[in-house]
Amino acid sequence: MYLKRSSWEKHRERLAVEAKLFEQAKAQLAKDKELFEQAKAQLASHAPSEEWGLQGLKKKL
Repeated sequence: MYLKRSSWEKHRERLAVEAKLFEQAKAQLAKDKELFEQAKAQLASHAPSEEWGLQGLKKKL
């Protein structure tokens, strides 16, 4: 009985560590997703100015 109990306790500890690692990975993924959305919005805001620049170059040629 003692061996079975210690086995379950080790199993529970391993699960706790895995759950903690999962939560950390999930938090990092959320940060990465937020940074990606910010970069995407920044690129979208620069698109009109790039388009105007291209039109100006075409008119000069």
